[in-house]
Amino acid sequence: MEISIVIPVCEAQKSIGKVIDELQALPYLQQNQWELILVDDFSSDKSFEIIQAKAKEYPNIIGITLHKNAGQHAATFVGIREAKGKYLLTMDDDGEHPVSQIAPMIQKLEENKVDVVYASPTKREKSRFRKVVSKGFKISARMFSDGYGDGSAFRLIHRSVYSQIQKLKTPFVFIDEILAWYTKNVYFF
Repeated sequence: MEISIVIPVCEAQKSIGKVIDELQALPYLQQNQWELILVDDFSSDKSFEIIQAKAKEYPNIIGITLHKNAGQHAATFVGIREAKGKYLLTMDDDGEHPVSQIAPMIQKLEENKVDVVYASPTKREKSRFRKVVSKGFKISARMFSDGYGDGSAFRLIHRSVYSQIQKLKTPFVFIDEILAWYTKNVYFF
């Protein structure tokens, strides 16, 4: 399998169907074997129903639902544990990460011989609360993880690194900090 894409989903009934369809229509993905792992983080809307319907439409979708809200990083971690691809891509459920950047991210990872590529979203339409929380996480990540706070949830990870993360048995789940435990070989795109 070439690529595993993990998306934590929470209260995304308005966007997740569109994100799934954009991924399925992407020429790069159509030319490769890939899987889409969608982890519903205890949404109270119809997010998981949409995931289930899309899983019937597209056989490469794996839908997982959590029985309590665990947060974005914990839900992402659940998806990482299921991944099988040579590459693992994580992204948000709101469509702010341009799927057209997936192939260039893989190209940058290979060209620069790095373990992780972070890309910045092109659209930033988060609520004020989410912006404040995100900024706090980024500041703490910069302090404790050698600059990883400059990244985003739009990240590509080589199997040699994420396979180590899959083995973790820890209640601590902050993906960027965990990545910093295993590699300093990172590229910001």
